[in-house]
Amino acid sequence: MIYGGFKDRTIVETVSCSRRAVAYIRTNLKCYGTTQAPRPRVGRPRIVTPPMREALLEYLVEKPDLY
Repeated sequence: MIYGGFKDRTIVETVSCSRRAVAYIRTNLKCYGTTQAPRPRVGRPRIVTPPMREALLEYLVEKPDLY
């Protein structure tokens, strides 16, 4: 496979890595634009959204004795 002017074999010999690693990096570049795929999100989604948080902080500024 030729991508960016270099063959996989040339990259493998120059960098001393496996062909699979070169193929994996090429796939990530094609799909995501970076050499690493984005990490999957883990855990439950947040219940308090950023606008809700801002509203709560403004409310606490008006009434600082609340908790």
